[in-house]
Amino acid sequence: MKELKETLSLLQRATCPEDAFGAFTGSQNYVYMQAQKRFRAFAKITHPDLYQLAKDKEVASQAFAILGALWTTAEKKISQGLYGNRTVKPRESQKELVSFKTKKHTYVVAERIREGGMCGIFDGSAQAAKGQTSRVILKVPHIAKDNDLMAREAKALGEIDKKLKALLSLPKGDELARKFATRVPRLLESVKIEETGKKEGRIVNAFLKIPGVEKGWFTLEEIRKRYPEGIDPRVMCFIWNRVLEGLTLAHLSGVIHGAVTPNHVLIQANEHLGCLIDWTASCRTSEGDKVPYVDEKYKAYFPPEILSAGIPSPSSDIYMSAWCMVYVLGGNPEEKTIPDKVPPEIRELFNRCLQPKRALRPHSVDDLYAEFRRITKGLYGPRKFVELEMPAAQA
Repeated sequence: MKELKETLSLLQRATCPEDAFGAFTGSQNYVYMQAQKRFRAFAKITHPDLYQLAKDKEVASQAFAILGALWTTAEKKISQGLYGNRTVKPRESQKELVSFKTKKHTYVVAERIREGGMCGIFDGSAQAAKGQTSRVILKVPHIAKDNDLMAREAKALGEIDKKLKALLSLPKGDELARKFATRVPRLLESVKIEETGKKEGRIVNAFLKIPGVEKGWFTLEEIRKRYPEGIDPRVMCFIWNRVLEGLTLAHLSGVIHGAVTPNHVLIQANEHLGCLIDWTASCRTSEGDKVPYVDEKYKAYFPPEILSAGIPSPSSDIYMSAWCMVYVLGGNPEEKTIPDKVPPEIRELFNRCLQPKRALRPHSVDDLYAEFRRITKGLYGPRKFVELEMPAAQA
């Protein structure tokens, strides 16, 4: 607690990000990495999930909010080549920013960062009533007709968040919660926004960004484009671990993802983080839900039970995750081919996961995760960091 209070005091005295993270010169990437190291050191002290007592959490929340605001400013200055000068403030965008209010937050929409078939994805910020500002990702459906899918996603992530909070009460629960917390999006709020001239508003889902690692995320499709022949199997191992960790948390929460496809797996290359996104096709295991849609582009990734009847099971997610790994290794799910470079032990595991009859597949992600770790340890030895270098995108 003493260290936390001292850190809060230091952050409160900081008048600019350089006061907290240090002033560095050099390339933009070097400056970013050096400042980020200091940010992470503070985050390990100030994250509210690290503390059990209410008074400690309150102090940590205050410190973490200040830390997040300083880091947001630092990122802007670094991107604009201004970092290191304590007296200069970052330039704000000249574009008119869109904003809207809910009962809990005031949102500012900065820019569109991705475009999907159903939704637009926007960068933004959310300011709570008490003044705390968070960096967020806003997911906005193109039409109100898809509100049911947005509500389905919010319901699933709400159940997962309940499970994360329950983990905190277990021995070493804080370690488990931190491990799993980045494997799925953290929903800040789901709210219907009324629009002038339209009969029905659209449901917007707002997700918290992970402080310090807002950049450097790639979908499996983007990774495959940079590696047309497929990635090294050792790199695939860490990626599948992240996917299986996310599915473990979901299945423990009674939630099936329902659409584990390459565009729904995000990987942070530098830090080996992974996040399973887009839960609009998710189902509750206890309610007998049907998967609401199958994207024709990714039809080859879906198991027979979903294609024929729409009824998933936990093994359906296992099936789809295995095809994702085959794909990023250079294989072709449409032609049902697995690359020759895949070690026999992993190939055999893939083949079991890809059985058309779900009774023949592994039934538990937790068991599969443990078996996969045993296999990789036998192949490659104790776990170690294998760098995923992302080549420049082709013009």
